[in-house]
Amino acid sequence: MPTNVKSGDIALNSSSEKSHNSSTKKLDLDGEFFKVISDPSNTEETLLDLAKSPRREILYLVPNDRALVRVHKIGLINLLIQASRQRNAKIRIICPLSDLNSDIVKNIMIQAPEIKIIPGKSTSSGIFIVDNLKMLRVEVKDPRSDDFSEAIGYALYSNSKASVSSFKMFFDLLWNACLQNEELVRLDKMKDEFVNIAAHEFKTPIQSILGYLELAKADSEYNNTDKKRGGLIDAAYRNAVRLHRLTKNLLEVTRIESHSLYLYKKRFDLKKLVLTLVNDFQNNASLLPGAYKGSEAIYNKFTSDFSNVSTEDVLFVIADEEMITEVLLNLLDNAAKFTKGGDISVTISKDNVKNQFLISVKDTGLGIPPEIKSRLFTKFASKSSGGTGLGLFISRSIVEAHGGKIWFEENPHTNGSTFCFGIPLPERY
Repeated sequence: MPTNVKSGDIALNSSSEKSHNSSTKKLDLDGEFFKVISDPSNTEETLLDLAKSPRREILYLVPNDRALVRVHKIGLINLLIQASRQRNAKIRIICPLSDLNSDIVKNIMIQAPEIKIIPGKSTSSGIFIVDNLKMLRVEVKDPRSDDFSEAIGYALYSNSKASVSSFKMFFDLLWNACLQNEELVRLDKMKDEFVNIAAHEFKTPIQSILGYLELAKADSEYNNTDKKRGGLIDAAYRNAVRLHRLTKNLLEVTRIESHSLYLYKKRFDLKKLVLTLVNDFQNNASLLPGAYKGSEAIYNKFTSDFSNVSTEDVLFVIADEEMITEVLLNLLDNAAKFTKGGDISVTISKDNVKNQFLISVKDTGLGIPPEIKSRLFTKFASKSSGGTGLGLFISRSIVEAHGGKIWFEENPHTNGSTFCFGIPLPERY
């Protein structure tokens, strides 16, 4: 390149004799140019001139949600609305959407409904393409600034066919990807709404069935009925309990994924809760999966260890008791499914380093299948024909909502696994 070419101007055809003129603003050879603009005021002027010029089309990739606010201040949005309404220009905009720019987007949709806007992710630069003839690519220097000139860095301005075509191809690919993602989000929302409605609709009749079965079991004639009829009532009750837990799990998953899982914390005795659940599991067969007849077929030995904690009779925590109960039920249920005739133990200890109570459920069962270890706490991760794979996903979400963590370990010297989770200690500890 000749030495007297002004900084910021790049020739596509360096053989031009006009490059020796030191006052040249840009090099325009064979009708094509590629210019680097370092002055924000020049970039603003170029952007507004481009927005006034379209005959057919404008493609605009907005780098972040605040950028739409910045260009609205300099008048770009009004020019886009005019281009759509007065010259029927087809305008497509990819822009991260938020409360920050929602009013501007609504105004565009009201005044120029033909302008298409789809949500995108934040990027480090914006792209503005007009009529597939000219493009302006602007780097973002300070994305938090509300002022256009302070927010942007250098810009690349060109009418090179190769450059414009490449950036248009990139925009179209990104547009199609965003459309597909938007459709997936819509379908996922529809699925969640369906699951939520279905689970609510199931809940009422299931509760009625459970109520009638409980009355049948409590009837004085129940103990005198024949063994076959009594077994049928027991089987119906166990499966009604399973169905009730399934609908409850589906509702929990919907709340988790819609970020509406609320905690109702209170002070309660963790030790008492654990002992109550252990006792219920050992003595109430209805809590167990329908595939099992009773707890005696599952537990040879059940132990509880409360060492390394307070010497008091109670172990107080401040948490959502119903949610913590759900976590313990899920862990005990899983241990029961895979520990026929083995041992299950529950341990509570105090972790002074992490300032939490640590609850562990250890079994000597079949262990975790290798193929699901990496996704064990995700939805539908199950190899059991009698499970949905939702319990551990729900348990993880509940524990994390309390500020804790849940994980599993393979037992080093015996078969089976140990599942552990933590609950933060109250301040008095």
